[in-house]
Amino acid sequence: MTPTEFVYGAVAYATVPTLLITAFVHMWWQRHCDKVDARKAESSGEVSADSMHDDATEEAIARAASLPGYYAVLPLMPLLLIIISAILNRLGVIPFEGGILPVTVVSLFIAMIIESIRKRTVTGAVDSISSFFKGMGEGAAGVVALLVAAAVLVEGITQMGVIDMLIDAAEGSSGAAVLIVLVFVAATAAMAALTGSGTAPYFAFSEVVPNLASQTSIHAPQMLTAIWGTSNLMRQVSPVNAAVLIVSGAIKVNPIQLVKRTSVPMIVATVLNTLFAFMFIG
Repeated sequence: MTPTEFVYGAVAYATVPTLLITAFVHMWWQRHCDKVDARKAESSGEVSADSMHDDATEEAIARAASLPGYYAVLPLMPLLLIIISAILNRLGVIPFEGGILPVTVVSLFIAMIIESIRKRTVTGAVDSISSFFKGMGEGAAGVVALLVAAAVLVEGITQMGVIDMLIDAAEGSSGAAVLIVLVFVAATAAMAALTGSGTAPYFAFSEVVPNLASQTSIHAPQMLTAIWGTSNLMRQVSPVNAAVLIVSGAIKVNPIQLVKRTSVPMIVATVLNTLFAFMFIG
């Protein structure tokens, strides 16, 4: 399947309604937490976190304000290129759809050309690309370690015969197939919450999905959507997640306090995404 076929032909059916409902849950839960924090601050005489100004945050806002507005489009460039190429392919204008790797490289060069024009120097733009590769290296260092650990875990489970046992249980039984999907969702949620990574749990368990789907009544896109959504949602309830640590550091609060804010919306979203995957992806 192409990325657009998987995303718009399967994933979107579960994630779009999940996002809409979760947005309201998120607003309700944050309002509830605000009231609780206000009562605690009033009773203890402390200054709430919302009233404190952070120099690093103000500096980042000032730095962003100095950039042209159209720079906001650059991070969306890979997504736009994939969507545009898919549309052109459907219309018969081009014979292909953009893949992840070529689209990323093209987007990088477009950003470099725009940076060269704005700064009127090619060498400066080329030098700034080093931050792109440095970020890739730093991000991959932790992710690769988690992927290896997750792969070892799944291989161990496979060698113990657990996967074969699940396949035998699910053959010809839709009820058992649903139970297997829920087991994988629960395992993915636990791993994402413990590691703070959305990539490692998904790639660890997605490896066995094709084999399960080929021998049981499990629909592969349905199961992949369920565990993919779970891994990306439940990592936000982990106090060791990179985004949680960055945000908690910027606003000077304990990561656990931030996780209390993210836990309810993300758990609700996980349940909804899994439910809608069963309901709408066939």
